[in-house]
Amino acid sequence: MMNLNRRFISIAARRLAFAGLTFLASSAMSQTSPAIEASSADSKLRQMETIYQQQLRARHIPVLGRYLTELQKQAATATDPKLYTAEIQRVQAMISAGGVLNLNSVMRELNPETAPAASAPAAIRPARAVTTLTPAFARSIQPVPEGSASPDAAAIGQIEWRIETLPAGTYDLVIQYACPTAKPDLLIEATFAGKKISKNLDPSKATKDITSYRLLRLGQMTLDKTTSGETLKLTAGVAGSSSFFVRNFVIAQTKPAE
Repeated sequence: MMNLNRRFISIAARRLAFAGLTFLASSAMSQTSPAIEASSADSKLRQMETIYQQQLRARHIPVLGRYLTELQKQAATATDPKLYTAEIQRVQAMISAGGVLNLNSVMRELNPETAPAASAPAAIRPARAVTTLTPAFARSIQPVPEGSASPDAAAIGQIEWRIETLPAGTYDLVIQYACPTAKPDLLIEATFAGKKISKNLDPSKATKDITSYRLLRLGQMTLDKTTSGETLKLTAGVAGSSSFFVRNFVIAQTKPAE
């Protein structure tokens, strides 16, 4: 009987995972095109790709969140919750990393009987690793947002995220923001793993209102080694200020470490 229960739980979990992730697979390709890789970091094409990736993650993360909630519910009532532990940890790691998935690998893992065999890799550049952080998954926000524990965008003086792992390499740091009242002395600063990147927000980069967003390329950060469990802190002015609204913080790898 115990073996039958375990088999039923395993099949149910796999079907739930496959149903959710099939939706993700149908909504995106996992590789960036060679044309985008060949474009400059400040090009319009690269900016459009960044926004596209952000929009994909806005779809992916809620699906992963619902899947995680269902797993946790099942684990709470299961006779052997350890059966769910590894999958819960895997999904939590996906969400913490910004919802970045190798969808072909996930589909083959969850449904090996029907997933197509992997074709030979094309002779193109590998896709850039992109992590998108949102206020909904921040560890802390100052000042504390009003009316929502998981805002789509947050007025911040300071916001912190825990990043489970980030490989060695060089990364572009890009913020999708709104700031109708940009002042010349508004310093935007990110610190992570002993690195600090900062830029003053040009008043000409102010937005029309708090629902109109622009992209700010904060700068580049180079990690000499892979980091695990580090906190990324983003500040805008002083901790208690609230004139700078953050919708997404994007960490996009420019090149792997040599």
